[in-house]
Amino acid sequence: MILEIIVRIDMAKASNPEKKSAGRLDAVDKKILDLLQDNAKLTIKEIGARLHLTPTPVYERIRRMEKQGIISRYVALLNRARTGNNLMAFCAVSLDTHKAEYISTFEKEVVKLAEVQECYHVAGQNDYLLKVTVTSMEEYQSFLAKKLASLQHIGKVVSSLVMSEIKHTHKVRL
Repeated sequence: MILEIIVRIDMAKASNPEKKSAGRLDAVDKKILDLLQDNAKLTIKEIGARLHLTPTPVYERIRRMEKQGIISRYVALLNRARTGNNLMAFCAVSLDTHKAEYISTFEKEVVKLAEVQECYHVAGQNDYLLKVTVTSMEEYQSFLAKKLASLQHIGKVVSSLVMSEIKHTHKVRL
């Protein structure tokens, strides 16, 4: 009888998604995340049906992954061209000086620029890589001259204009 109780306790811990250590994903978690990355509008019931699970464990797993920050938010992905943002460019930015306060100031200011979709602090020849989307070449030129160039301590900007998009995904490899 005592052995049976111990087995039940261990099985309860193993099946309780709240008890899993932070950040650890099992195969079911990865399948749920894959489905949500393809379509975040899937209901818990639909996810459960696809994975042959009842809604309760699916709900608990999703809730746990939200609490752990694995799922940070749900968004609508827009078609850039259909919103009028026909020009995409990547700007490699180098700062003239690498003082901590200049880096911090640049990062705070670049976040405010609506044209900048993504900004990465990178290692190599440049300090930052910006993904910029705008409606036209004229708007891009204005962005460079009036907004980006107005930021302090920029030493160099090299632009690469996107001619065609070969692969674009928001899916994180699991």
